Amino acid sequence: MPGVCLDVHLGGGAPRHSLNSLEHLSTYAHETVSADHEHFLGYTYYLGYPVFTLETEECIVYFEGYCYDDDDVRERLRSLVPALFDPTADDVTQFIRRTDGEFLVVGIDRQSGRVAVVNDAFGRLPVYCDDHANGLVLSREPRFVIDNGESDEFDRMGLAQSLLFGYTLGDRTLWEGVERLVGGTHIVVGGDGETERTRHYEFDFSEKQHADKSVAENAQNLAALFTDACDRRTRQGRRTLLSLSGGLDSRAVAGGFQARDISFVAATFMHDDGRTSDDVEIARQVADAAELNWKTYTLESFGETEVNQLLRMKEGLNPVQMGFIIQFFERLLEEHGHRTTYVTGDGGDKAIPDLTPSANIGSLGEFISYVCSKNAIFKPTTVKELTGVEEQALREEIAAVISTYPESEWNDLYVHFLVAERGRNWLFEGEDRNRGYFWSTSPFYGLQFFEYAMNVPASQKSGYHLYRLFLNELWPAATEIEHADFGYALDSPMYYAVQRGLDLIDGYPRLERIVDTIHDSESSRSEDDIAGRLLSRRLSDQAVKRYFSPTIVKDVANDRAGYSSKQAFTLLTLASEVTRFASAERASHT
Repeated sequence: MPGVCLDVHLGGGAPRHSLNSLEHLSTYAHETVSADHEHFLGYTYYLGYPVFTLETEECIVYFEGYCYDDDDVRERLRSLVPALFDPTADDVTQFIRRTDGEFLVVGIDRQSGRVAVVNDAFGRLPVYCDDHANGLVLSREPRFVIDNGESDEFDRMGLAQSLLFGYTLGDRTLWEGVERLVGGTHIVVGGDGETERTRHYEFDFSEKQHADKSVAENAQNLAALFTDACDRRTRQGRRTLLSLSGGLDSRAVAGGFQARDISFVAATFMHDDGRTSDDVEIARQVADAAELNWKTYTLESFGETEVNQLLRMKEGLNPVQMGFIIQFFERLLEEHGHRTTYVTGDGGDKAIPDLTPSANIGSLGEFISYVCSKNAIFKPTTVKELTGVEEQALREEIAAVISTYPESEWNDLYVHFLVAERGRNWLFEGEDRNRGYFWSTSPFYGLQFFEYAMNVPASQKSGYHLYRLFLNELWPAATEIEHADFGYALDSPMYYAVQRGLDLIDGYPRLERIVDTIHDSESSRSEDDIAGRLLSRRLSDQAVKRYFSPTIVKDVANDRAGYSSKQAFTLLTLASEVTRFASAERASHT
């Protein structure tokens, strides 16, 4: 992805780097900010990607992203410099905690050679790093870290977790020794190469500070914070483009924009086989009701070209089943250009609905079983057959990850799991794919809005009660339009009945699987064929055989009735990345 590439080898050994291989589109370019025998700092970008450098006599500061609530980020960074290289500095803590933004800061002290890294509270921009004996390799590009760090193996637990959930847990990635930087982190690499790391911010979903307010008051306050977040994310000199679907979250964004008289256009994609026609029809109703400048884009079936492009950009951290989105973005880019802010409703499914389990969880074992039943792609037993990683080891890793959460109640721990693991390690990677074409953001991750929303009690969120009042504050007409996922409008009594029915089957995996099968019954035969065909090709690669059972891979490739498209594409994503990694290793040794 566009963004920073940092290599620190104190004591010597940091080679000069070429960033040409990281230019994923013909419109990309790269710059070297600083390069000597111990440091390399550079970045890739396209015109319109938000990045700048600030140089003083004392240091070089690299900034990527946006601080949405600050009109003079450069001056704010100048004032932050004295604290930047102190891992316990309160100024850095306050900078993270008070800034509504999606950003990464890298500083190099010219005299001492110390290096500092700071990211936003959520960790909205995925960053990968290899903290080695003599320094640090860090980048928005996993490939840069892999090529210049000390990792030369896949992490089998990371592969197993990705098969289980579609994403790794905690700071783990697919590669040994390479971690994903969590939000609110401050890293300082000292002159001796030793790394100090402080986490200045972490969400705690135990307390519900707004439980003393009525649901109507909370909805009003949330609507005000949300429209603020919408307003901040529109920038002078950039076109605002809303990704409009038939769901609630994107229409909430449309309501927030309208409430602030923000000029924007909207776009929706549809598949040429008609699978998404119902979703598009509801998006059309939303667009008509709001009188939007709205356009639909019909996408053809994708193939190996799109799969390979997605792998180059995200290195297996975004499922190749999303290959179709490449066509969508290419057409949007052609029409609107890179200087576009692509706004989604991502995060709306985390902030406002009730995420707590209605099942009665009374122990760690029950919690882990519930997490797997609700979120697993492959069963733990199948993961074991595929990778050799024992089910008990998977369960112990889940237990280890949730032991780092600040909450103590099972319900709160599950909310944290969804926000931190599925949200950060899966959703954020998908948003980052978007940034390969234009800046992508969501007002649902406005810091003040999100903090407030997560402090509203679950009882007010249950049955989408809070959401209905919130959306009614933004745009009353939006509650009268059908919600694509459930077939009823939010103000319909049947909507509550459907939600209540889903709550009643919560914790009964067999019933949930039946519902999921019905809900996801529409799938593309051509996509199934692509998954099976490409998986069969991967079987001939020795690297794939090293990490996955050829027998099970062959079963998934051939038994398209026995395995879902999601399962096939999840395995294909990982097998393809293993193949790419091995090919790159072979090329580097020839």
